[in-house]
Amino acid sequence: MKETLTIMNQFALLELKLGNDKDESIQRIIQRIKAVWEGMGLVYQLPLGEKYTDTRTDVMANIVGEMDNEMTITQIVKPIIYQDNVIVQQGIVMVEAKKK
Repeated sequence: MKETLTIMNQFALLELKLGNDKDESIQRIIQRIKAVWEGMGLVYQLPLGEKYTDTRTDVMANIVGEMDNEMTITQIVKPIIYQDNVIVQQGIVMVEAKKK
C-alpha cells in the first residue's frame, strides 16, 4: 500500500504542475489512471483554493503569514487520499489569509 500511496502522491503533484495546459490526450491518460485507482477504491483530492479552518481534519496545514478568519489553501504538498471513503492519508497544505 505504501508504494501505491507514493505513486498517487507523485501523480497528483504532476497533475497540479500540468495545470490547465493539459491537452486532450494527456487528460484521457490521467482519467484512465484515476479510473484504475477508483476500481481499487482509491481516490485523491486536491483541495487547492478551498477554505481552511482549524477544525478541518482531512489536512495538516502550514500557515503562511498572519492567521486570519478567512484562510485559503494555496499550495498542496500531498493530496488527501481516500480508500473506500476512509482517509488513508491526510493532505499536507499551505494556507494563507484570503486576499481582500
